Amino acid sequence: KNQKSFLFPKITKSREIKNYFNNLKDKKIGLSWQTNSINNKKGRSIPLKFFEPILRIKKYSFIDLQYGDTKLERSEIRKKLDIDIFHIDNLDYKNDIERLMGLIANCDLVITIPNFTTQLAAAMGVPVFVLLPFSSDWRWFVERKKSPWYPNIEIFRQKKFGKWKQVITEVHNKILN
Repeated sequence: KNQKSFLFPKITKSREIKNYFNNLKDKKIGLSWQTNSINNKKGRSIPLKFFEPILRIKKYSFIDLQYGDTKLERSEIRKKLDIDIFHIDNLDYKNDIERLMGLIANCDLVITIPNFTTQLAAAMGVPVFVLLPFSSDWRWFVERKKSPWYPNIEIFRQKKFGKWKQVITEVHNKILN
């Protein structure tokens, strides 16, 4: 997808995952929205329901890239918006890196908080929108919109501590343009 990639999933894993996508729309956006890290866990994680404006964009299918149990949040989105976020029940999203790479490789875009998914997708050359809290790790700098290490990362950051609405709106508008 991008000539700057340096990590590649096994072709067999990518094809295996692609078989799950038979009923999905052509364009796929992968989502990862929380972390269990001890480093600013609360400030970096975003409730899935905050992604509602993005999830309402009709021309995309949305793929769960989030490790851990996401069933309740996905169910709430299903009830409220009548939108299914695609999830592979038999995939260990935290420990099966090869199949997770196969899943990411089948996405046209990954929208994520700063976590392992960010680094993995970026190293694979998949376009990444990273959503940063107001106070973020040094590696994201302060004023940058692009990552100096990954040309396929675009940075969207909070202007005020704890306020994600403007970040989600910026991402929504970027996807539509």
